[in-house]
Amino acid sequence: MNNTDYIASLAPIQEFGALADLNSFSSVPEDWRMYCCDVVNSTKAIEAGRYKVVNMAGAACIMAAINAADDQGIAFVFGGDGATIAAPSSVGPAIDCALAKTRRMSREQFKLDLRVGAVPVSEIRRRGADVRIAMLELSPGNRTALFCGGGANLTEVLVKGDRDGQFLLSDAGSAPPRPGRPVMPMGASPGPQRTHALYLGFSHAGRPSGSCRRLR
Repeated sequence: MNNTDYIASLAPIQEFGALADLNSFSSVPEDWRMYCCDVVNSTKAIEAGRYKVVNMAGAACIMAAINAADDQGIAFVFGGDGATIAAPSSVGPAIDCALAKTRRMSREQFKLDLRVGAVPVSEIRRRGADVRIAMLELSPGNRTALFCGGGANLTEVLVKGDRDGQFLLSDAGSAPPRPGRPVMPMGASPGPQRTHALYLGFSHAGRPSGSCRRLR
């Protein structure tokens, strides 16, 4: 299997109970990357009544990544004030450029700063975490992407704590992203199925933790 076909190859599971079994989750290919996109000082912006533009900035990151990846499958979780994205390294340069331009657009149009960075899955595993994905099919044609393994949390920690540019993306290009096909910021792409996103936390015992939540 080509690693760019990884998302499409995931067989969906139909029962919530299967999520307690880590064998239901597939390890992301070693040459993939995890992206963290985060609106800086989002709490203050939301308190000022700017929650809509905060959401728009987070969703714009997912839209930019999907358009840049074209027909290559990627997985993502929309967090309201940002996003977590898993993508093959083959589309890394295109996504890097698209996210850097989205950061510029957010600054100029929304007056919001975006923190955007990428961490190789190989680096995440070297540090003791993992990135695993499962697809839950709640009803025919409706698939939900799920992450576990601690890799998403570690990506956020590394990107937010980056002080020397090891993981933060540099500025690229001078024009905002070009319009692409419309997408909804939920789950996985591509494919004919409607998708949603669900982020799972797991305790050390391997069971889903109380922090699990459904993202809409």
